Amino acid sequence: MRLREPRMFFLAVNYRSHAGIVNSAHSIVELINKYWKNSIDSLPRERGNAHGAMPIFYTDTYPEFVQKVCAFII
Repeated sequence: MRLREPRMFFLAVNYRSHAGIVNSAHSIVELINKYWKNSIDSLPRERGNAHGAMPIFYTDTYPEFVQKVCAFII
């Protein structure tokens, strides 16, 4: 009996994160693909169904803040 190769499909809708988070993640993936070609798999773009607040990126953080935030998350 000959085995068939499994059919591949992509999950294009992210039900766990809102569109702002999904779009931010896609921007990061684009940067990785631009500067480190072939370092990650290239997949079709995801979309988020729910709309939410615009993500906040902290650029001026100090080490104590990062330690507190990481300790809180863990």
